[in-house]
Amino acid sequence: MASAVVLPDGISARGVRLAEEAAITALQQAGELSIREAADQLGLTYEGYLALLARMGLPASNVDGEDAEGMRFLLERARRIGASSR
Repeated sequence: MASAVVLPDGISARGVRLAEEAAITALQQAGELSIREAADQLGLTYEGYLALLARMGLPASNVDGEDAEGMRFLLERARRIGASSR
C-alpha cells in the first residue's frame, strides 16, 4: 500500500529528503521494514543505508531490554580482545 506524507509548502529539497529519511528509518527501526527495504526506498545501497544509520546515531538492528544488555556485553568484550591483541 503506497502512502504519502504531506509536508507544508515551502519545504526545501533538503527538508523533503530529511523527512523521507526520518520516516523510513523510523519504520525500519520499528521493524516494519528490513534494512534492505529501507535502503531501496531511499535509493541507497545496503552499505549506504548503514552509513546513514551511523550518521544518525542509530543501531542497525533494534534491540532492547535483555538483547541490548547482551549486545553491550559482547561489544565490551570485543573491545577488550582488540585492545589486548595490539
